[in-house]
Amino acid sequence: MRNAVNPSYAAHGRACLDRGMRPHLHRTAALLTGAVLALGATACSGDGGTDGSGDAPSSDASASATSDDGAGGEDSLRDAIADLYNGPDPDATGDPAEGECFADELIDRLGEDGLVEAGIAEEGGGVVDRPAALDEPTAEAWADATLACSDFYETSAAALQAQSPKDLDEPAYADCLRDAVTEDDVRAALVASLTGALDDPAVTTLSRAQATCADGAVS
Repeated sequence: MRNAVNPSYAAHGRACLDRGMRPHLHRTAALLTGAVLALGATACSGDGGTDGSGDAPSSDASASATSDDGAGGEDSLRDAIADLYNGPDPDATGDPAEGECFADELIDRLGEDGLVEAGIAEEGGGVVDRPAALDEPTAEAWADATLACSDFYETSAAALQAQSPKDLDEPAYADCLRDAVTEDDVRAALVASLTGALDDPAVTTLSRAQATCADGAVS
């Protein structure tokens, strides 16, 4: 008998945020809640960068780790954004080159000043690992840059397998998710999640689809 799909993804996501978890900004981790719950993984950790307790590293520590000794310039910022997007273990969740593509796309859309104003970048080229929820224009730029550089469905499968205690048939999961939700649906869910609107119907739709597809793709 398959696991029942938990209907309370939005409530769970809000609980994680209430515990001090800020939006996960690398790859697809912010939107894996439904699938993670279905497979029994730690649903609040979500980024591979915790110790399993759900406690995130401080933004100060993350920023200092990516600021390249205070060196300024677009190259430093591009490298920092790529590292943020790729996460602590880029090989486990997709092609590390996607981070470089994403950084170029995001800088083209928002510019250095826009990234600083949005609370993503710091003066001098560093980034804040866990900024506050993004405003809608910034979230739209982030989502568009993500979708320009990666196949969400395949990246979602890889990210989920990296977090799951069970074996996942990644191609089957990706194909199922591709049939269940369109790229427009994914974009809407990305934007809503990045703005902190975890009760948005788009997030619920994607979470339910991920849970269903994950449940059907475990061996």
